[in-house]
Formats: sequence, C-alpha cells, structure tokens
Amino acid sequence: MSVPEVVLHGETGFVVPPGDLNGMWAAVARVAQIDPLACRARVEAHFSGARMVAGYGELFERLTGRLGLPPSPMGGSRPWRRRWSSRRPEADGRVGQAGSV
Repeated sequence: MSVPEVVLHGETGFVVPPGDLNGMWAAVARVAQIDPLACRARVEAHFSGARMVAGYGELFERLTGRLGLPPSPMGGSRPWRRRWSSRRPEADGRVGQAGSV
C-alpha cells in the first residue's frame, strides 16, 4: 500500500513528493485544516480489523481457487467468512475493549 492510498490529499493529510521542501513546509502550515473526524472515518471504513480479515479471506479464496483446491472439509469453500464476517464488534458494543476483534 502506498501513501496516496492511505492519505487523501487535503482531506486526511497531505501527500508531498520526496525532496519537495517547499511543499512540505506548505503542508505543515495547512495541517490545522485537516478534520480529525474525517481521518478516523477513513481508517474505520478502510482499515478496520473486520475489513482486513475479509480482505485476507477473499485473497485466500482467490489463491485456492486458482490452485484448484477442493472445498474446505469444515463446510463450504469459505468457513472463515461465516465465522468472521457475521461477527461485528460494533454490534455488541465491544469496540475498543480489550479482547474485541
């Protein structure tokens, strides 16, 4: 993942080309314009634990499909999807608590 995929220029931060000192100073001068709530919303939408687990599950599914492997003996081709995607920590109020997924 590269910086432009994580930082939305002008919305959640600033992307400045390497070595552009004037651009870096200009970005520092504008940092107060960044909305912290927009930054948090972006992280929650794109980089949550549930999102990462689902992404790894999809990658695993694509890789095993390309290899022509049979379905999982645990039932179906995606047992992790049932286990992880149906469990939403925010639904049971455990977000941010120790041990929550």
